[in-house]
Amino acid sequence: MLHGSNVERLQVTNLEMLEFALETKTSGPERGRSYSFRVSTHAEFDDWMSVLQQWLDSLPQEPLPGDPITRDAAAEAARALAVARDAAAASPAGTDRAMTV
Repeated sequence: MLHGSNVERLQVTNLEMLEFALETKTSGPERGRSYSFRVSTHAEFDDWMSVLQQWLDSLPQEPLPGDPITRDAAAEAARALAVARDAAAASPAGTDRAMTV
């Protein structure tokens, strides 16, 4: 069972495939294990990222200094996905709507 006190970070592992992971602390009982998830829609991705971000923010722990992938980076990735989704929705019909972020 995953305990919040063992979670080190939320990481977006593949934005195009809507994949993200919860990574545990290397010093904890999980020893740096990664719990990976994939969702089907951008709305689900946004919902999961928002809820997990709120959950992580409620935990009494801080991200490690100098960590390149922090909760802020995951939030920024979610914002980038929303911008890309909006841009794709605004493109004229019949054009390529592939998202690259």
